[in-house]
Amino acid sequence: MKTTAALALCVLTLSVAGCTTSDDTPPGGVSALAEEEGSDEDEGIPAEGEEESQGDEAQATGEGGGDSESQTAAEDQGEQTSGPGAGGGSTDLPDAESMDDEVCVAFFEGRAPLAAQVLDGREMVTRGQDSELSEVEFMQVEVLSERLDEIGSDASQDQAALVTSIIIPFTQVTRAAEEGGTDEETGAVTYDTVETTESEEAQQEFTSSCTSSGNGG
Repeated sequence: MKTTAALALCVLTLSVAGCTTSDDTPPGGVSALAEEEGSDEDEGIPAEGEEESQGDEAQATGEGGGDSESQTAAEDQGEQTSGPGAGGGSTDLPDAESMDDEVCVAFFEGRAPLAAQVLDGREMVTRGQDSELSEVEFMQVEVLSERLDEIGSDASQDQAALVTSIIIPFTQVTRAAEEGGTDEETGAVTYDTVETTESEEAQQEFTSSCTSSGNGG
């Protein structure tokens, strides 16, 4: 009888203890932190390390994109500003697509038409008479002269006469180079004044003939 009572008391004691057992994990303990992290993951909140990683990736992406855009802009700008024909003169030139004459089309066609290159080349040789033309600039003058000669050879008599006048400044610079104006070490060319008025007037007249009713425009 005593044994049965003792067992009953023991069972009752264990039952009470089980009902009154509380979480012994202190606030901030390992188990508590694990539970908090699990709760954050369930709610979609990134952990501290993940936030830093995502921030670094976003910053790297933003910086990379900016560099790429700057580089592209820089390359585009370089294409628009380098060499004869890249100046603002080409914006006022007539459209070659509206012309019927093949010589006119050859003078005005393209993103950097020969007409624009002549405008910029004439300004270049005018500036050069105050100092000099570099070897690269002089090569550009030679190319312009060659292209104008090609157009003149296919032009009508009137057109050819205008082209001959357009080419005058470049012919003068070329002659100066041939007569000893070239520096043997640098290849730069020095010369006296160049005549540009006749060239400018001839180009204006050539443009007018290409935009007349007989040639489109």
